[in-house]
Amino acid sequence: MINITAPKPNNLKFIKRVRVWVEAALPPELEDVTVMVNELQCYEPGCAPLETVVSLLDPMKPIMFKVFMPIRELASSSTGAEQVMTALKNALAGAAPEHKNEVKNESVGSMET
Repeated sequence: MINITAPKPNNLKFIKRVRVWVEAALPPELEDVTVMVNELQCYEPGCAPLETVVSLLDPMKPIMFKVFMPIRELASSSTGAEQVMTALKNALAGAAPEHKNEVKNESVGSMET
């Protein structure tokens, strides 16, 4: 159930950090694409409780990919930028691995929409 009255954590600086990483890594043909970063709760069995979702809002071909960890943990991790870059590369290549984190300690995945 969604509770709109519950206080939300202040993740703005972490969201901005991830957005900047993605924007800096985009190929020239996507430099004008809007990048949206969110942290979403997943209720499906086997998926991370909180995951970071990045959407590239290209009118011709929108792309979404996920990193299976909370935004705060991802943005603060020494390997966070690398995980985001790997997921971005996979998403741009059209890779669409399983939604769920199937291998323990594997935290990067992508999904094209």
